[in-house]
Amino acid sequence: MAIVLNGTDQYASAVAGLLSNEPLTISAWFKPDDITTSGMVAAFNGGAADFLAVQARGAISGDPVAAMSYGGAWAVVDSTTSFTSGVWHNVIGVFSGDTSRSVWLDGEGKATNTASQVVTVGNDFNIGTHNQVSAFFKGSLSYVTLWDKALSDAEALSEGSGNGFMSVATVNIVNAWSLVSDAVADAGIVDLTLFGVPSFNNTDAPEFNNALAATQLLLLNANDGM
Repeated sequence: MAIVLNGTDQYASAVAGLLSNEPLTISAWFKPDDITTSGMVAAFNGGAADFLAVQARGAISGDPVAAMSYGGAWAVVDSTTSFTSGVWHNVIGVFSGDTSRSVWLDGEGKATNTASQVVTVGNDFNIGTHNQVSAFFKGSLSYVTLWDKALSDAEALSEGSGNGFMSVATVNIVNAWSLVSDAVADAGIVDLTLFGVPSFNNTDAPEFNNALAATQLLLLNANDGM
């Protein structure tokens, strides 16, 4: 139950002005086909080329995931733990403001960067790339959620350890996409547009670990006609 991307030219995008700036949090479940795959999810400003993104950075030592801010220069923080290919993981990027960004991998490995980087976002939201021209993700992505707040450590732990899609800070969810079998929003009103003809895998999905998550999955599957 995921969108499957080729790492070359496939991605999904929304041009809707979902958020104008920080604070915001991005969460995504990802299963990379190889260790060097990169861009996963970004809040992106097409006009100014600014973005806030989460990325898999297997091309550097330690194979971390990262939360990154770009506003003419980079401010990047890498997780202290590593991801592996062929396995479902969760990445969370918390962008508290222009001088604070944090990242988690599977609810662990938290790291924070406090470099100053002024970023203006709001025009686009990308899944599978950070800027629509490079750093395309190769593998599967599922259960992408965007909040208009900086998740607390406890909330990030709950989300990252699999305690239920859309069960954390629900009042602050701006949009969420399960990507079970289509690009329709499961929370919020903004659907995604697909580029490069990606496919969907209706049998492979991350494993959540409680009854709430199981109920949510059944509801999503029923809504998708499965």
